[in-house]
Amino acid sequence: MVEVFDKKPREMILELFDKKKSYLSKLALKTGTTFSYSVRILQGLEDLGLIKRTKKGRINILQLTSKGVRIAIRLKEVNEIMEDGN
Repeated sequence: MVEVFDKKPREMILELFDKKKSYLSKLALKTGTTFSYSVRILQGLEDLGLIKRTKKGRINILQLTSKGVRIAIRLKEVNEIMEDGN
């Protein structure tokens, strides 16, 4: 099972939140992970109901679900608190 608070899954969730949708290869590149590791992370996030895949030809478009958006908002709040330093 993927741990949402681990660094790479968190980065992928926040990237999808900022971009609204993306492709696996772009997420892997943006987060500095290998393609195969990204597949495992995204499968776990999909199993948790945080992302959905939409197949368009040979390409899978990735988007956050409403549950994923709620999680992303909370993660952004946590990041802001941590950066505030107070």
